[in-house]
Amino acid sequence: MCSVLLVVVAIIYCPFPLLCDSDREVNVNAQIDQMLVDLRNSIIYDGTDIFPLDDYEDKFEKRVSRWIKAKGNFKATGGSVRYLSSVKRTGDATLSSTPTSATFTLHLGLGQMEVYFDHYTATFLSARVSGDVLITVRRFSMMLVITLQLNDDNCKAVLDTSKVEYLDGIELEISGLGPLNWLFEKISELLVIRFMDDLQRRLEEKLTKRLYKIMNKHYICDIAYYF
Repeated sequence: MCSVLLVVVAIIYCPFPLLCDSDREVNVNAQIDQMLVDLRNSIIYDGTDIFPLDDYEDKFEKRVSRWIKAKGNFKATGGSVRYLSSVKRTGDATLSSTPTSATFTLHLGLGQMEVYFDHYTATFLSARVSGDVLITVRRFSMMLVITLQLNDDNCKAVLDTSKVEYLDGIELEISGLGPLNWLFEKISELLVIRFMDDLQRRLEEKLTKRLYKIMNKHYICDIAYYF
């Protein structure tokens, strides 16, 4: 009777036998890769492979004489981000635990990403041009640390950390500049330096929201209990 009681106590205290050693982590690449298959399928099924962006407007200036700088305006509308369903692992996925929780550290990115604005207008002095804008991002990765609370029946997922590790390899195409082709550099600066910060936040929000929908289901909880 005493031996049975000791076994029960041990199981309650340490539900993750492989992780009971302090600070030990387990590689769960295979399990997370399978989860990402489900995540990609759900994105396509829900029709959220493309998600809209807010309109973007900003000002720029150019020196027209030694003493004078003239201001211009740039506005882009009909923006969207494409290929959210290309989400993939960009580094090892690990799992660590306490007696009542399991923490996943994930490195995720998009295999393909495009940002498209179907219309822009740019004005400078009396000139006005318009066209569309395509931004291609070659490399994107973010780190997510998500903890599953295992002390209730719901196995609730909580986001501990979310940060972009890199977003680069950016290529920009702008149509319709015509005689104001010198604006390419100005517009590039506006979009890449200023707008991309907002884009990072939107991607974090979208990917994290989708992950919550998957991780709050029993599938990931089963992984935690298995390890």
